[in-house]
Amino acid sequence: MTKEKTKKDIYIGIFFLALSLLYFIGTFFIQSYNPFGGKELSSKTIPQLLSVVLFILSLSVLIPALISIKKENVEVKHTQQKHNKETIIKLCIAFILLVVYIFLFARLGFVLSSILYLSCIICMLIPKRNKKNIAFTICFSVFVSCAIYVVFSKCLGLILPSGIIPF
Repeated sequence: MTKEKTKKDIYIGIFFLALSLLYFIGTFFIQSYNPFGGKELSSKTIPQLLSVVLFILSLSVLIPALISIKKENVEVKHTQQKHNKETIIKLCIAFILLVVYIFLFARLGFVLSSILYLSCIICMLIPKRNKKNIAFTICFSVFVSCAIYVVFSKCLGLILPSGIIPF
């Protein structure tokens, strides 16, 4: 593992570790709804489970990177780090898109806001942008958003905001 990749893995691991902790804390502010009447499964269960999975995955990135640094005796100096401008810009745009998604979630509903968010984030992250990739991205975003809506609202009985399109 190269030094640059190790540093990136550490940053990514720390970022997603913090994100998973914030996400888990945020799940306690979700209104509890028990569609099946029991205390085991509520509207908080899946988000809490996802935050734990994100925490474990971020540790699976962070721990090998830290072990690699220890083995190679690599010293990371924060003042001399050079960040790739493109990566920083993409990270900032992704954060802004997430804030916009959260803002539009209650207004447009789950399906529309998720389609917009997924389309924008995937288009930003794909290396080659052409009409075929963008069309596939939009179709993929529509399918995934609708599938998740059906699974959560119809199968699990959880209430998701329907927004301006009634489902």
